[in-house]
Amino acid sequence: MKKLITKVVSPILFFLIISISQNRVSGESKADSILLSMAKKYQLGIKCDVNPQKAFKIYNYLATKGSSMAMNELGKMFKKGDGINQDLQTALQYFRQASDLGNISATCNLASMYQKGDGVNQDFTKAFELYDKAAQAGNVNGCYGAGYLTYKGFGIEQDYSKATDYFERGALKGDVNCEYMLACYYLTGHDNKQDFEKGKKYLEKSMKHGHAWIEDFTQYNVVDSLKQIALSDPKKWTDVKKGKINNVRRSFTNNANDSTLQGIWVGKLYTYDWSGKKIEKEQDVQFKITTLNHVISLKWLENSKQITSFNADKSGNVWIMQKNVQPDKNSPIRWVIANAGFDIENAKNNETLYANLQKYSVDSREPLYPTIAVLDRLVDNPITISSIYPNPFENTIRIDFDLANKQNISIEIFNVAGVKVYSGSKKNYPNGKNSTSIQVNLIKGIYTLYVNGDNYRCSQNIIRQ
Repeated sequence: MKKLITKVVSPILFFLIISISQNRVSGESKADSILLSMAKKYQLGIKCDVNPQKAFKIYNYLATKGSSMAMNELGKMFKKGDGINQDLQTALQYFRQASDLGNISATCNLASMYQKGDGVNQDFTKAFELYDKAAQAGNVNGCYGAGYLTYKGFGIEQDYSKATDYFERGALKGDVNCEYMLACYYLTGHDNKQDFEKGKKYLEKSMKHGHAWIEDFTQYNVVDSLKQIALSDPKKWTDVKKGKINNVRRSFTNNANDSTLQGIWVGKLYTYDWSGKKIEKEQDVQFKITTLNHVISLKWLENSKQITSFNADKSGNVWIMQKNVQPDKNSPIRWVIANAGFDIENAKNNETLYANLQKYSVDSREPLYPTIAVLDRLVDNPITISSIYPNPFENTIRIDFDLANKQNISIEIFNVAGVKVYSGSKKNYPNGKNSTSIQVNLIKGIYTLYVNGDNYRCSQNIIRQ
């Protein structure tokens, strides 16, 4: 077994020794290079027991002599807590010192600290500057980092073309992350340059080089699914429907205050690509907004189910999530609304709310796709159940309901476990009083009947006797 481990890690050691011999930016002597290799052996357990404490002592000794490579290794140990207590501030200090001495690997590690906000305030602009410096020196991690931030527009103006330039430079050197991003770019066609052949080529390369996420692409037949979408909906990349807004770059004056925001709003949420010019997703949403002492509390609902909430104070021209509100680590929703802008427009006795929402990933610690909601104020309940008869029932149920406006209505019934046991087809009804009857065959018990409209639903409990 030990021989097998030695055979596996020896190439790693060989690569490290070659890197050490080629990277004399801090003037390591031959003796220091041998000590660096020895420290790496202790750190990885190559032909010896793993002993991070011995590795630390050697790196620390070399760092005092001015070795940028040792400083970089110490930074990584402090960042991970590898055999020592984790200390992000000290890690940051070592990466900065090594980078100042010209160690490009340390420059990338320092950029990552700024990108994630590890031991320092998150600063995408600073992260990009460092990644770009490394990319200009030919470092593949620099190419990936600068390309990634440019692709999404973090700390630098969003630009797919410039991003792919970075990725292609990294891919030419066999970087798996750059290959993966090129695969994503050509397969999704964000920039109207969808190319399945190029996408598959880079996907196969990243698969060959062992990218961790490729299994999901193959397991869920992502390429075939994207092809079907492109064939069935060639105009998928269109601007917002109904002419409400042109694109996500709409200028928000944030003219809404806490009192005007209060109420129930229903409409559409539009999720854009990173350029903010194409719609990726459109969905029905409902916002319930309450206020207290100039603080807004927004509940985000989809199909009457709460998805998330947003408690915010207004700071300048933007609403910012309260700092004392922490996301639930056990929640399946892995994002929060970090900040938002709200505009209200009045036209033809109807109020329209435009909400520019910045969603932030709890896991990756970075913004998600830009989103805008376009919603109308709900003045009165558009649907009211007048009566359900008989209740308790046996097989036939009559539902009387009032509509504030003409709309499509469907009936659904759920059991106490939340399982749908009946679903009726949609039918258009005029405003005013309406009724419908349904035939159901259910076992005895308590159920919830829903009357679903275009942007609203109401419910009432019913009993099968």
